[in-house]
Amino acid sequence: MKRSNINIKPLPLIFIFFIFFIGFTSCDQAALLWTIAKEVAPKEPLIDGALTKIVEQGDSLFLASGDLWEFTVPQGTAGKWDRIAKPNGTIRDIALTDTEDIKYVLTIDNISGATTIWKSTDSGGWHELASAGNLGYQAIFCANDKLFASLWNGKTTSDMTTNYTLSLLDGGDEWHVPNFPLVNGVVYASGRYYFATEGWGIRTTTDALSTTVDILPGTANYILGIIKINDTHVVAVSRGSTTPDKYADLYQIDAATNTVMAGYPIARTIIYTGALAIWTKTNSEGVDEKVLLVGVDLINNSDYGYHEIRITTDGILRDELNKPGNGQSPSSVDGDKDRYISTIEKHPVHSLMQAPGDLKNQNGFPVVFATTHKDGLWSYRDNAEVKGPVWNAEE
Repeated sequence: MKRSNINIKPLPLIFIFFIFFIGFTSCDQAALLWTIAKEVAPKEPLIDGALTKIVEQGDSLFLASGDLWEFTVPQGTAGKWDRIAKPNGTIRDIALTDTEDIKYVLTIDNISGATTIWKSTDSGGWHELASAGNLGYQAIFCANDKLFASLWNGKTTSDMTTNYTLSLLDGGDEWHVPNFPLVNGVVYASGRYYFATEGWGIRTTTDALSTTVDILPGTANYILGIIKINDTHVVAVSRGSTTPDKYADLYQIDAATNTVMAGYPIARTIIYTGALAIWTKTNSEGVDEKVLLVGVDLINNSDYGYHEIRITTDGILRDELNKPGNGQSPSSVDGDKDRYISTIEKHPVHSLMQAPGDLKNQNGFPVVFATTHKDGLWSYRDNAEVKGPVWNAEE
């Protein structure tokens, strides 16, 4: 029998790659389609750009974006942001008192770089409180109805712990602590002031007019955010890194004993922004359930957004830090982690705040606002496209 000679030519290399690609991607096709299904059409933000912190006073929220904005909830509405009167200059920061209707803003002159702190009360407009030269005042904060400011003293040394002056500017007598690090937040609890600093960890004092501000033992150098949970408990967060030897730390402080509580810090290979906020929702039994929201700058080189950790009724942090909607209860999102991942997790979150009063979405979940790194103001609100609340730019 004569044997046939069949000339079998090798398949083109690109065809082999194509077959391999089809076989490989078909395994993940369902996951890909699921991800696409969870995408939400982005909106144009009402307030865009890189924004500073959101602060609360009474039944209003305030936000600085160069301009000054106020969020109110007129009866029967979903609330609205309005641009309000401001002093001369570009608004750089804002601080509000708790018990008095006093507002402070920090402005910068875009030509000279000069900074000015202004004060406003219910009875009048804005008047100048303090000013400094080029890039002088860096940040302002209120605690116990007193105004604190970080003032750059002109130094450019690599030792950032001596490049600023901490000042009390509007609490009766003025008070200055020279050679102080930059302050990222101030709270007052159990008769003590706690300062989150970049370089000296958490500093504390009982006297707002004392030039001695002690280091709280057991805290990392670079503290980016601090928040008062209740009269006896304070939480702070350090920046950290994505490398294992530079953990970000979450601290809980017992202000009654002035100590870092046992079991803290909680270390994570993550970078935090310093954003901290308390989320509250009343359950079916009439009990307020609380969650601490923690802004994230970077996880695994791609994930941002924010994380959550439960707060017990006595103000203690419980469980682990988790992504919203990851199965823990309560959570600031209604059980849909994939929608969270496809929306706000794409953006570093620099400030968080729950809407004032009793403003809720149709499913009973509170409205929440977040400022992003460069994509403006976002909110967790009802969305007709997905028939429920979802994170998107605030229109």
